[in-house]
Amino acid sequence: MKNKKMAKNQHVISLQMLLILLKKVIIYGNYDSLKIKDYKIQNQDYQEVIILQLLIADEISEKHKRDIDTDHFLYATYHLNYRRNAAKEVQRMYYMMEHLSRTSEIFDDDVRAEYRDYYQDFTLKYGITPTEYIVFLFWELHYYNSSKNALSKSKCWRNVDIIYKDIKEKRKISKVIDILKTEPFKLKEWAKQTEMEEWDFTSFFAFPFLSDGGKRIHIYK
Repeated sequence: MKNKKMAKNQHVISLQMLLILLKKVIIYGNYDSLKIKDYKIQNQDYQEVIILQLLIADEISEKHKRDIDTDHFLYATYHLNYRRNAAKEVQRMYYMMEHLSRTSEIFDDDVRAEYRDYYQDFTLKYGITPTEYIVFLFWELHYYNSSKNALSKSKCWRNVDIIYKDIKEKRKISKVIDILKTEPFKLKEWAKQTEMEEWDFTSFFAFPFLSDGGKRIHIYK
């Protein structure tokens, strides 16, 4: 009988250590390498990443031998590694933005007095509606939550023009991407300031796409 707890052909690695490693790559990495377009990801590349993240784990372990806040460690570990239900989170966001935020009359008078039209505010600020934003996110989550694409040996940069070539509203898609993207060098100062803060990944969460010349890579799904 197959053991359902055994995850065959999947790497067992720490998300925290990978994000710390990414932060260090942003601080100390060679930015000229981003210009390289003709490359293939090999088994050795995966092995090197795993070795590097294990070195990070050793470094953090030594740090914890000197001092560790166990309560904060347990909370932060749970928060970062909790397997979220993406479908329910999208559904919740859709319900809040499409229904609750657009129907002030369903609230009591005291709540209605403090009502703000977040749907309209979002649209005015970004030039797209929350509905359009959610549709785009749903498509991206579909790709990255597919077990088929969980770990594929392909170029990590995905070309926006190719992926969305058949989309009529290219201008709106570009606006959504602009909200969520940044370039690695723009994160460098933040990465330096938070290098020793092992749970601070705020900028990675704020900008899940790293952009370079119209291409992007997902950091956190």
